[in-house]
Amino acid sequence: MTRALVLLTLISSTALAQDYRFPLERPGANATQPYITAYRDLASGGGLEDWNCGNNTYNGHRGTDIGIGGFAVMDAGSRWIVAAADGEVSYANDGCYDRCTSGNCDCGGGFGNYVRITHADGKRTYYGHMMNGSVAVSVGDQVTCGQRLGKVASSGSSTGPHLHFEPRYSDNTSDDPFSGPCGGNISFWVGQGAYNDLPDELCEGGMEPPPPPPPVEGTIKGVLWDRSITDAPGDGGNVRVAGATLEIAGVATVAARSGDAYWSFTLAPGNYRVTASAAGYQSASRDVTVTGGQDVWASIGLLPNAPAVPEITYGEADPNEQAVMETTPVIRQPELMLEEATSEELDGGCACLYFRTGSVPGSALLLVFLALLRVASRRDTKAATSARAE
Repeated sequence: MTRALVLLTLISSTALAQDYRFPLERPGANATQPYITAYRDLASGGGLEDWNCGNNTYNGHRGTDIGIGGFAVMDAGSRWIVAAADGEVSYANDGCYDRCTSGNCDCGGGFGNYVRITHADGKRTYYGHMMNGSVAVSVGDQVTCGQRLGKVASSGSSTGPHLHFEPRYSDNTSDDPFSGPCGGNISFWVGQGAYNDLPDELCEGGMEPPPPPPPVEGTIKGVLWDRSITDAPGDGGNVRVAGATLEIAGVATVAARSGDAYWSFTLAPGNYRVTASAAGYQSASRDVTVTGGQDVWASIGLLPNAPAVPEITYGEADPNEQAVMETTPVIRQPELMLEEATSEELDGGCACLYFRTGSVPGSALLLVFLALLRVASRRDTKAATSARAE
């Protein structure tokens, strides 16, 4: 059955065919923009062919995949999926794991967390791979073009965060919303856009998409205490650090209340880093995730600054100091020098040793001992000779 025949049947039995707007909220100009990661595969067999006769698809793919920038963007808040046209929620599934990377996380029939909307012209549109817990509609809800349905993630048969967008007819036959030289001759988009570009965000009839509702804010709150005294702010004997400054860079700054050192921030959902600083204390930071409508306690303990180390100041150097320090000192020690005793000294019974200055040899003590023996021997010899002569 061709697309034209299907549409003719639908038009004759129901309202006129409804056209789609781009099914994601676009972020600001400086943020990562959505992009087409894969069109529907129109080739039969093992080949690849998209609506423009290109190969931006993969074998057997039946929808249009729209990426958002990977898990980094998902973890920073992701992107909202919106209804591409008015209709009624005919199915909604939530509770599936949403960080699949294998492509084989079997949940929700492969769509993971998803929403199906039935339109007045009989088409049913599938929005697949949503974030766990983000599905914002229920079966039976009437939705309008641009209304939020859930957030992009990677649940079901997915390898990374993206939206799987797929229109089907009442008999569950799937179709490609793009028209082109290798596709059908009827586009389902209000404004299709160029190949690999994104369709228009205008709803059918040229209506601007409704503004997104204001985010439900959450609160980060806590107290500051001296962590060198107690491990936790509720421990007995704790000391609070009042008057400190708490800052979320580029977002807001508050002062800790006097007395109990309480502080708080009211913020849109997201990830934040709170930094506390106070005179006499080291700064400390804490990463906090804010969820809409919830309070998050994030007390921060501060440690006192380390004691200052006294600085040693030296005077100017003496110009002669370097020369003095670079000269190797030579130490002169007494030199032990021995002379033989004269005959007169021997006659007087003197065993004399003479000392002169000089460097001390390592064998000085041995020489002294030998000299004493020599002198004593000569004295004994002379005495013996004199005795024989008498």
